[in-house]
Amino acid sequence: METTPLKILLISADAALARRVGELLGAAVDLTVEPTADAGLAMVATNNFNAVLFEILQANAAALFQITSLTTKASRLPVIVIGPDDDDQFLAEAVFSGAQDYLGRPTLTATMLGHALHGAISRQGERQ
Repeated sequence: METTPLKILLISADAALARRVGELLGAAVDLTVEPTADAGLAMVATNNFNAVLFEILQANAAALFQITSLTTKASRLPVIVIGPDDDDQFLAEAVFSGAQDYLGRPTLTATMLGHALHGAISRQGERQ
């Protein structure tokens, strides 16, 4: 029995990260990449995604504002933030701002990303 791949939106202007995420997730995922939050929201309005991966360049107040804006405007989708490093304090702030999870870019693995996506999708389904 064939399974339908997850449809994941990656919001990132970094082509290297997009390639890496694509390699980590493999064929089990249909990955769409948009360079900005505005372009990503336009895609969300016209497509059915299972989750959003959102890259932030710096863990700061501006990033928290972007996370809140994205999770408010795309409230039906789980958002997982990919940040510049592993930062437990910012993880808590990102989740408080509406993200389902926060992953540090340097330590990103296929297993970690897969678990985060499946967990976020499950939790979001329970909320709806």
